[in-house]
Amino acid sequence: MTEQEKLHHAKHYIDSLANGLNPLDGTPIPEQDIVNNVKISRCLFFVSDVLRKQLDGHEPKKVSEKDKKLFYITEEEKLQYVPSKTPIPASGISYKVNEILDEKKMRKVSYRTITTWLVKVGLMEEEDISDGKCRKVPTASGIAMGITTEIRTGVHGEYPCVVYDENAQEFVIDNLNAIMNPTDD
Repeated sequence: MTEQEKLHHAKHYIDSLANGLNPLDGTPIPEQDIVNNVKISRCLFFVSDVLRKQLDGHEPKKVSEKDKKLFYITEEEKLQYVPSKTPIPASGISYKVNEILDEKKMRKVSYRTITTWLVKVGLMEEEDISDGKCRKVPTASGIAMGITTEIRTGVHGEYPCVVYDENAQEFVIDNLNAIMNPTDD
């Protein structure tokens, strides 16, 4: 196996783990597994991105924020997004989209932009939790769409995590241009 093939293989394993899947057989990893910890998952997504850049063979020069193009995703690029069979958080969706697109030349997709738009269209709402803090949770329409909350375990104990099933992921991808380029109503 060449060095390049080993890097591709390693990236595949890391991508699978980051998405909560066993890289050997594609089955979902149990929720309580450390790999499903949000900090570990984000770290794995970061390492995957480093490997992608290594496989590309170069680091493109930085483009200033003012020179970045307005966000746009083509239908062909949307087809490159393969929804995770295991529900994933909005950060996982944004990571996978940014992996497809050349975010060096346009604005990156952020999970906050996705969830803010979902509030705007009534699929999520803000819920007060304490001390003036709030979190976004799915509405009844959002739950029907495939946006749910599951309890995960992190370094500070259990916490609710909003996740998106295949249908909800596809809905987000289908609406990315509207999400990233909102019009003021």
